[in-house]
Amino acid sequence: MKNLLTLVENTINTHSMLAGNKTVCIAASGGPDSTALLHVLTILKPKLGITLTVCHFNHMIRPEAKEDAEFVESMAMQLGYSFKSYSDTTPPKHSIQKIARERRYSFFKKLLTSGFTDLIATGHTMDDSVETSIMWMLRGVGPTAFGGIPPKRNKFIRPLIDTRKSDLLEWLATKKIQYRLDQSNQTDKYKRNSIRQKVIPALKKENSRALESIARLAKHVLNQSQVIDDMAIRFIDKNNFSVLADSITLVPHLTMQLPKATRLALYRIIFQRVGLYSSCLTSTHLEAIDALLCTEKLGRNASLPGEFFAILDHDGLTLGKSSPPESFVDTPFQCPLKLITAHGNIIVGQNKPTFGRCIEEINMDLLPTGSLFRLKESGDWLRPVNFNGRKKLKKYLIEKKIPYRKRDSLPVLASNSEVLWIPGFFLSQNIRSHSNATEHVYLCLE
Repeated sequence: MKNLLTLVENTINTHSMLAGNKTVCIAASGGPDSTALLHVLTILKPKLGITLTVCHFNHMIRPEAKEDAEFVESMAMQLGYSFKSYSDTTPPKHSIQKIARERRYSFFKKLLTSGFTDLIATGHTMDDSVETSIMWMLRGVGPTAFGGIPPKRNKFIRPLIDTRKSDLLEWLATKKIQYRLDQSNQTDKYKRNSIRQKVIPALKKENSRALESIARLAKHVLNQSQVIDDMAIRFIDKNNFSVLADSITLVPHLTMQLPKATRLALYRIIFQRVGLYSSCLTSTHLEAIDALLCTEKLGRNASLPGEFFAILDHDGLTLGKSSPPESFVDTPFQCPLKLITAHGNIIVGQNKPTFGRCIEEINMDLLPTGSLFRLKESGDWLRPVNFNGRKKLKKYLIEKKIPYRKRDSLPVLASNSEVLWIPGFFLSQNIRSHSNATEHVYLCLE
């Protein structure tokens, strides 16, 4: 067994995990990894110049969960550390590991924002990192995920990430330190457990140092991916792209100048920026987005999971998070009126607005009875100026280069299926006010 204390200290220093006078909270489950981390950092605490606290999240999924929580609290009290815990009263019924992780990390973030700690230290080991690399590789996520578990991310640190679990178990046995065992780790119900019990032993049979070799490769991949990610981030920051809270629109001809590997990283980073957990995007999804960019066919979109969307239109290549369908209540035309829409407020009044945009004057005598404001519908049509006959609204919007993603929320004034007004784009000659009009009103968007 290597000198465990030296190995952990080197990991902390190599990855610049700590600066002096920090409070570090050990996320303890009661299992061997987090228990070893707690005792190792207790020994190193004077040398590192840190303060330690302990926290525990009780998922209340297993029968022995209460005993695990009591064990961790007792251990924290014996060592003289402040302790915080939280019990989840609504165990997840599906996607148990994913939801449990989300809830656990939500608890950790509350501890950080409350001032209870400056950093959260988790007990992830080299074994965990290799298992993660293999798991994501099998899912086809891409090279970044193959990098395994990062040594640190924001305010989360993993001091044991260069340590083999077998070394921890040996050290705990030598020191006669007790810990708890999670029996659910013995089942192959979860993919990670299956990898741990079947794939890892098979690899070690071929090479006794298989885990070290995979971990070394993962580090190289992670380092190279970081270089590519930095290129993608600089590209975003350098160019004045259209940025909304839930999407970013790229300029196609600029994006195509990037190497393909950088483009793929760019797509993933954009989804992260709009608040989506991008690890559920596989390399196949990223390739589909890139193929969309290369087709140059406007109006096309890539098939992506969940809330993700990618579409190429007149605005450019837009990547983001899908919004819920626009809530809009059909509203009969009346004067005066103020109507709130996704594109601004529609104002109807008899006095010409002194501010606003898309101002139009219409003849009330010519407005068909029953006209109303609504969103576009299938079968809508209009009569453009200097055009003989009708034109489908869909075709008209395409010709006007109105981005596909904006069309569904675009308000119109219509009589049955005939569109009479589209703010900023169209006003029917049939209702336009002329000098001999007896009753006119103004429409505008503010």
